[in-house]
Amino acid sequence: MVDAEPARVPLRGTLFSAADRQLEGLLTQSRFDTSLTAGLLFLDGGLIIPDIYFFISDRLKNHLDSTALSQLEVALEMGMVMPSFRSQEIASFADALRGVREAGIAGLLPGDQPDRIARRLDAALQRSSDFQPVFWPSESPTSVAERYREIMQTCLAGDEPPPVESEKSRALLNDVWRRSTQWRVDCLQRAVAASGSGLRRGALMKEIGQTVGIEKPVDDVRELYEAAQAAGLAPEDVAALQTICRIMNNCYLYNQAQQQVTRADFPAYDQSAEVVLSAGLSAHGAANTAAAPRGERPRLERTLTAPPMDALLEADPRRLLGIRQDIHADYTAAVKAWRREPTSRQAQRLIDVQHAYVETLTGNVPEHQPSRMTITHVAGTGAETPTMFVASTTGTPGADEDSGGPGLESLRADGFSSYRSHRAPDTGCGPGKHAVHREAVVTPSS
Repeated sequence: MVDAEPARVPLRGTLFSAADRQLEGLLTQSRFDTSLTAGLLFLDGGLIIPDIYFFISDRLKNHLDSTALSQLEVALEMGMVMPSFRSQEIASFADALRGVREAGIAGLLPGDQPDRIARRLDAALQRSSDFQPVFWPSESPTSVAERYREIMQTCLAGDEPPPVESEKSRALLNDVWRRSTQWRVDCLQRAVAASGSGLRRGALMKEIGQTVGIEKPVDDVRELYEAAQAAGLAPEDVAALQTICRIMNNCYLYNQAQQQVTRADFPAYDQSAEVVLSAGLSAHGAANTAAAPRGERPRLERTLTAPPMDALLEADPRRLLGIRQDIHADYTAAVKAWRREPTSRQAQRLIDVQHAYVETLTGNVPEHQPSRMTITHVAGTGAETPTMFVASTTGTPGADEDSGGPGLESLRADGFSSYRSHRAPDTGCGPGKHAVHREAVVTPSS
């Protein structure tokens, strides 16, 4: 295959959506940390974090507080994490925090926590020899808000939900749509009017809050769920509200990715994320009809022996990310070559490079129990969305371990929704059972 859109603007990396404050109810601290590790080690182009996320995320703050030198700080030094500042006049986190406060943005971490975060991250930038920030789009905030309004109306305002593949998801969404007219239509219309131009997520959260007895602005989406329960809403209606709010947040993340020219990343992939993807939104809001069905796309999957995610997280960050910096270029080149031309020859090249990369990581993470890591790539060109997911499970590798040869199963069609995943923290489900955390990583059309 040849890329049908060679002239489109190159992606700058992947939006690190796990740092969005409104997703904290869906992510434990362990899931945040391993999302960061998986993204740094296996996604090309680095992780993009909008400046506001650094000052509102409890998960990000806890990651920094957990150790004297965190993976995030080392990744900033090495240019693998790039803050996205809202003005080209901003050159430091202290400047970024000042701009956030001057803009009157609500929801900052309390007390002097944002200032301490800014000082610590600026120290990491001072240790970097080639730090290059990225910047918010040159379009006005009004145009960003207009795009968000378009996405939200496309996803929520219809009499029926956008189509999804799973029959179970379709049934769930049909019930949600029946129960949620006041939130997805009435509140959305009032929030658009209150926003002045386009749509602000905070305006919609405030309108929804008023339906469940909250009269003040809402900084955390979890307040809505608690108020709905306190107001006596039926459990099914509370669940419907949660789904609508997840769609609201996923549309926000999708819009952020489009505006930042990055891949979209959905840290909690479920039917609410699939609604955004299956709506087929292009960069201009039109339906994406050129993409091949997911089940017809070539798929390459291999399972390798690897350290578990928690061992990778606990490894010395300079050493671990140094490996990534030295070897990852060959790995990403092989991934891109296979996506363009998913033949057995390119599959073998990718498998060989992938094995070498994971073996090198394994050799530099001492004293860990063997784990199985399954890496899956789904090809996509032009209007399609190439994706990747990683599944890491505990336990000693056995007969199902990859033998290394590029058999026909390497190129079988992918019948699943696009996502990448890694092992969630132990939930007490017992030996041989593994909780899986799914994250969609999708290249937006342009």
